[in-house]
Amino acid sequence: DGFSYLAKMRQGALGAWGFLLPYASAPGEPVLLFVYYLALGHLARLFGLPLLYTYHAARLLGTLLMFLAAYALLEVCLQQARARWAAYVLILFGSGLGWLGLPFGIWGNDLLVPEAIPWFAGMTNAHFPLASAALLGIFYALLDRQTAQSRRAMLAAGCSLVLAVVQPFVLLVPLLAAAGWGVVEIWRGRRGRPLIEVVRGQLDTASIVGAALLASL
Repeated sequence: DGFSYLAKMRQGALGAWGFLLPYASAPGEPVLLFVYYLALGHLARLFGLPLLYTYHAARLLGTLLMFLAAYALLEVCLQQARARWAAYVLILFGSGLGWLGLPFGIWGNDLLVPEAIPWFAGMTNAHFPLASAALLGIFYALLDRQTAQSRRAMLAAGCSLVLAVVQPFVLLVPLLAAAGWGVVEIWRGRRGRPLIEVVRGQLDTASIVGAALLASL
């Protein structure tokens, strides 16, 4: 896969903004796909950098953003500093327990799915960590209640736009999770309260999800 990313970047370095399959029997017309790697190719050409250096610089930057977004989300979720740092260390260096199955010939998902483990994602390619950072940013916008709603909506919209460009199928995860969360909160809040009041209490979450959805479209 790594060579395919460099090949896409080369098309961008040659000035293309549309992806083309050069070895297909009928290549067809360029289409707006793999925009992230095409853009990295344009950046490499602009700054006169080798494609490989640009690729790894983007990978490291995406990994840094992923870890910063993870800590920001932990600040919202965990009030105790000791618990927050313990969770952060697990995020930085932790993995699953799939290795326990290796003596029995069993491979766990944490050994096969790089997106499942932050460190694994950061070592795999340039778009996994950036997509994870955007995903964490959307959840941060949903959970943070100290920041103004408009700013959180802008953050969710920006992260959704990045996610739609870099790894679009992942965008369903935060939107479905947030929608499900809102439905559950409305159901739980119905006890002894008018339904309209409960629904009004979820408008904050709905605005964040709506901003994210509009940006992704």
